[in-house]
Amino acid sequence: FVCTVILLAVVHDPKTFGRVAVFGGLGVVLPSFVAYGIRPANVTVVAHLALTALAFLGLRSALLVIGFFSAISLLIGAAVTGGHLPVPSLTSMDGAVFSNWVRSVVVSFGVLGMIVFLVEALSSALESARGDAERAAARATEALQAERAERLARDAAEERQARTERALSLAQRDQIVARVAAGAAHDLTNVLTVIHGTTELVEVAWAQGGTSSAQLDE
Repeated sequence: FVCTVILLAVVHDPKTFGRVAVFGGLGVVLPSFVAYGIRPANVTVVAHLALTALAFLGLRSALLVIGFFSAISLLIGAAVTGGHLPVPSLTSMDGAVFSNWVRSVVVSFGVLGMIVFLVEALSSALESARGDAERAAARATEALQAERAERLARDAAEERQARTERALSLAQRDQIVARVAAGAAHDLTNVLTVIHGTTELVEVAWAQGGTSSAQLDE
């Protein structure tokens, strides 16, 4: 645990950390395999190394770790049954029988391999589900943005139409006022023309002299 904490503090690259942890674990557990053979403590350490390799290096590296220890166990079993190595003292089986080593390897590391496969399948399924969720969220976001853009465009079009209608209404009102003013000016011009003509006639009559009050009234 202390070594893991130190590695996490020093090594920041996940793959580098995985390689250091796996190879360091290999160096630590190999002597225990030679001395004690296949026993629960050693299998647990291998399981930890395989899961570490799976997490940081991938499924292939995890299977390589399991295959490596399977081969090492079979080699140790062959050496023990051939009399080249002493029977491990803490092994939970009869180490002098090679078939017991094969059975232990198949049971221990076969189960470990299936666990690694299941963990990888679960991880892949979770990753796929997360990807699907992210894509669905992205599609929903795009749909909301498109709807918002459409709504903004529609509001802008309605506002332009309202401004156009107001401008048209003002133009029509100004046109009506101009027509009324033109008509009033025309009528006023006619009245002023009559007054001006009458004034000229009175001036002529006064100039000729003899204009009576009846003529002025006329």
